[in-house]
Amino acid sequence: MISAFGLRMGYLPALRDLSKAASAEASRLLEAGDGQAAEAYAQASAQIASKLSASGYSLLHHAVGTLMERDSLEAEKRILAARGASEKVEEIDRRIEESRLRLEKYRKIAGAYLPALAQAPESEVSRFFDRIVREGEVSTALDLEVVREAMKEGGR
Repeated sequence: MISAFGLRMGYLPALRDLSKAASAEASRLLEAGDGQAAEAYAQASAQIASKLSASGYSLLHHAVGTLMERDSLEAEKRILAARGASEKVEEIDRRIEESRLRLEKYRKIAGAYLPALAQAPESEVSRFFDRIVREGEVSTALDLEVVREAMKEGGR
């Protein structure tokens, strides 16, 4: 939806492919016995994903970045476990859980605000989209009462 307002999304599949390729290379390096390089690839992939999510104005940016981050963290977890770094694995598990919770939040936001906009007056919808361009989709949606209620209720 946000792409209609000039924010391009065409690079998201390329970034997702880059993230998958980095995770695959990390796995290959681990199998080849270079655990340190494997860990570096997995960490770089997670950093790209995290930056994408943090820089996005749309729910799609945030969701794709979070999915990429989760995939990268899963690869890093396998590498760290193989290298015997159990304390780092616990940290990765915490970050994976945080990414799961963020995805859940984005689903709740999308599920609450899109139906609400269908019922809103045209002037409110117009103001909403003006704010999306200025402030981003997630923060704008979180200002809607229906979204705040959905977040409190757990999306029920």
